[in-house]
Amino acid sequence: MTDEHSYEALMARCLGRVSAEVDKREGSILYDALAPACAELAVLYTELETMLDRAWPDTAAGADLDKKAAERSLVRAPASSAVREGRFTGADGEAFDVPIGTRFSGGAVNFTVTERREAGVFRLTAETPGSAGNTWFGTLFPIDYVEGLAGAELGEDGKVPAAQLPAMDFDPAGSAAAVQTALSGHTGDNVRHLTAAERTAWNAKAAGDHTHTAAQVGAVPTTRKVNGKALSADVTLAAADVGAAAAGHSHAASGVTAGTLAGKVNANASAAGTLTAAQVRDISVGTAELTPGTSALVTGSLYFVYE
Repeated sequence: MTDEHSYEALMARCLGRVSAEVDKREGSILYDALAPACAELAVLYTELETMLDRAWPDTAAGADLDKKAAERSLVRAPASSAVREGRFTGADGEAFDVPIGTRFSGGAVNFTVTERREAGVFRLTAETPGSAGNTWFGTLFPIDYVEGLAGAELGEDGKVPAAQLPAMDFDPAGSAAAVQTALSGHTGDNVRHLTAAERTAWNAKAAGDHTHTAAQVGAVPTTRKVNGKALSADVTLAAADVGAAAAGHSHAASGVTAGTLAGKVNANASAAGTLTAAQVRDISVGTAELTPGTSALVTGSLYFVYE
């Protein structure tokens, strides 16, 4: 809290607004009336400053800082445990090595020996994460019994010497500016993301179960007919539908005016006996003897016998 918002400053300002003709001494009616109000105002200003500190990332802490980080889609890394340097001596005052894993207590924080640096000098890791491990220095008290151990201390600075700390692996790509540049490049990548024009065109596409009219694809409409038969179903055509003769039709001999017949042509039996007419006759050729009155001969047919 700043001095201008202290109880004393508030009382001075309030009393200064009152006429000098009024008794403003401590214990007066006016003084006693203003004192409680100024005390409450001082508390209110203190809480207000605390709330302001909690509202900004550079002054927020704990859960408040987690929430401020979440506003930027960031997750605060958990606190790590402090690593301290401890020195151990034996009964003879010389450097003394303690087993790795030995536990010691320093104030309200416990430490575990995790690494040997040199004779009698070890690194200890606080069992409590956060800054609590940096609050104690001086004498350490063994939790585990170590035979021959006479003294244990944390360094006065409470920190591991800088020369003994591992090299920091700082990645410039993890800086806020680099992250923002990478994010801007990602959001502007039109290969991985649709542009506004592409999204509009995509949304205008037809549904997967859409249909087209015959005219749209250049097809024949089902209302069209072939020889009076609609194309809405399978079409079966008869010979008469296309002006063709039936499969079992025949022609009269008079209808044949020219050409060569590949097969046998038989005379009309009913007209075979009329020899005066110009017509096709049945002609038989063979070597069998014919006996008049005995051989079975058909009237109107011609028979030739040869040797």
